[in-house]
Amino acid sequence: MIGSLARNPIGRRRTFDFVAKNWETFYARYESGGFALNRLVRGISDSFRTEEERKMVEGFFLEHPVPAARRAVAQALETIRSNGEIFESNREDLSRFLAGRPIR
Repeated sequence: MIGSLARNPIGRRRTFDFVAKNWETFYARYESGGFALNRLVRGISDSFRTEEERKMVEGFFLEHPVPAARRAVAQALETIRSNGEIFESNREDLSRFLAGRPIR
């Protein structure tokens, strides 16, 4: 459910903030590792795309190390960087495409 909320453009930052605010509870529940902690880390961050967001995520996990999900954190940071590159490289084409479409 957290990942679904984080994929929504409106809910993405709110979801990250909620998890960050309640991190101790989430971490206590999932600290044993496994897929749940990795999915939580990726779920709250994979939809970000700006450098500011990448720094926010990186800073959070520097302050709250997650040894069991170290790889998931690294992958999340790489995904954010990649999302930004893809968005920027397609921005003009997407703008032209959307400009000719009616808003419903």
